[in-house]
Amino acid sequence: MTFQASIVRTIRQVIGEEIVAGALSGGARLRQSELASRFKTSPQPVREALRLLEGDGLVVLQPNRGVTVCSYTTKDFTEMQQVRAALEIGAARLALRFWTGRDCEALDGALKSFPHDGDLPQLVTYYASFHELLSRPSCNSRLQSQIMNLAKASALAVLSRSRDRSALCASFHRDHQAIYRFWLDRDSKAVVAEIDSHMLSFADRFRAASRELERWQQS
Repeated sequence: MTFQASIVRTIRQVIGEEIVAGALSGGARLRQSELASRFKTSPQPVREALRLLEGDGLVVLQPNRGVTVCSYTTKDFTEMQQVRAALEIGAARLALRFWTGRDCEALDGALKSFPHDGDLPQLVTYYASFHELLSRPSCNSRLQSQIMNLAKASALAVLSRSRDRSALCASFHRDHQAIYRFWLDRDSKAVVAEIDSHMLSFADRFRAASRELERWQQS
């Protein structure tokens, strides 16, 4: 890895972690000059890192506004879940052909590691990791990366709005357990149906969490 690639990776990781942790909230502006000064580098690595973060679904580059942390509308979020469903269903169909006992052990371990009292970064990591593990037997690294990034952005968007994260995460966990049971049976139709249902319900949860947050802010 070159020196510049190392800087790009560091900026992407640090800013990504700050967004996931809630230190940078939706709509916050990320100024390239300030980031270059902070990381003691030139603007070029900053621009590259921000483009990667955009691909991760964590920031958006807008003409005349620069770079901001993603703040989704209901329409944006629903469309994201439709994309996730298409990707994850395709990945599941591939993965179910090739998965081994080791893959099942990894999924089982992920379910058992569910952080019941976890903070926001732990919960986002749990959620995204489970979905990445589902796609891993597909042996398609590009697909895995897209699924992981979209799952992370989706979980962050919902959980950062929720006033009752424990209940919300318990519902995610139940969905994951159902997907896993059908996975063990190699029931591809049931796995596909459960993933599709999970994505649809995720969009519903976003709408509910957004309404809840709006009521709380107005009270």
